[in-house]
Amino acid sequence: MPGTRPRNASLGIFMHTADSERAARLGWDMTRLTVDHNGCDGKEFDTIDVLADDLPGRDAVRAIVARKRTTRACTLARRRDTVQRAQEAARALGWVLTAEERAMLEAF
Repeated sequence: MPGTRPRNASLGIFMHTADSERAARLGWDMTRLTVDHNGCDGKEFDTIDVLADDLPGRDAVRAIVARKRTTRACTLARRRDTVQRAQEAARALGWVLTAEERAMLEAF
């Protein structure tokens, strides 16, 4: 995160959607935009995860996530690219980001 060595950054999408009754019943996280720090196989990375409102929205965000990157991994440019993709995903879903969400993306 800010002030540390840049780790690889990515945009992720939850497979469940906000209109999923099962996800709500099971108590899964229903926050539409979250920032997480993950580690796997000794590699650390930061993600911005998006919870789409419905299946068509999830497919739109999935297309944004799948686009080929032009920035190198583990750079500040990759982090900026990830934030831009998250903002693009929010626009595709028709969201108006709250002040808290905007601050979270700026801090990423």
